[in-house]
Amino acid sequence: MIKIKGHSNFEVKIVKYEKTNTFFISKKSNSKNCKRLEKQIKKQITFLNSTFLNNVSVPKIIKKIVNNDSVEYIMEYIYFSENIIDFFSNENTLKVNWFIRNLIDIIDKYIEKCDYKKIKRKTLMDKLQSVKTNIMNNKIIDFENPIIKDAFHFLNSDSNLEKIINIEYPIGINHGDLTFSNILIDCNEMKLYLIDFLDSFIESPLLDIVKIRQDTKYLWTLHLYEHFYDKNKMIIYFNYIDEIIDTYFKKYDFYV
Repeated sequence: MIKIKGHSNFEVKIVKYEKTNTFFISKKSNSKNCKRLEKQIKKQITFLNSTFLNNVSVPKIIKKIVNNDSVEYIMEYIYFSENIIDFFSNENTLKVNWFIRNLIDIIDKYIEKCDYKKIKRKTLMDKLQSVKTNIMNNKIIDFENPIIKDAFHFLNSDSNLEKIINIEYPIGINHGDLTFSNILIDCNEMKLYLIDFLDSFIESPLLDIVKIRQDTKYLWTLHLYEHFYDKNKMIIYFNYIDEIIDTYFKKYDFYV
């Protein structure tokens, strides 16, 4: 059972191979998103073949199926794994601290693999315009919301833009969508599995920190979970993780 439903444009489901009673994960795109899915799978394979992460693995790609209007990837199903909410519900603070240490280690290892570079003004401006367009086309989000208006007012200031493009960021490697919904815990081996990689407009570990804090600060994954859980307990754990993550990464100038 897939307990956390994401907002991917792809069809993700568990499939069973009857002859061997074996389970796999199927991820399928339509014709419009074939190239995007292939980019993500390529990134997943790169991480699968890497050896620099400790206690971390990635599901193996078993098969690629190409049809006229879609592409489908069959990949390893991770047995004995739990999503973050189930894991936190059943474990104690020691296990939560184990998770935090491994999470920080992933980001630090990414940073070690990166070169420090500045972001080009055009890259930043193109991304800002893309975000603005998506917000304007979203029927739920109000572009006149004071928080959104203040953010764009800040980012449209020449002096603030100048500061941003003169910061040197770690560029080179990241997961791209490192929310808690894309992390599984193998409870037998006590290792993390990363799933659903995403190509980013800049490949920076800073984006992964942002995605983590999207969960710890704004409880993103809790909104995607479709089963019962102790909400107060989860919020306490998420706040605890957020404080540690925020405090730890302040040692990096680009984060501050």
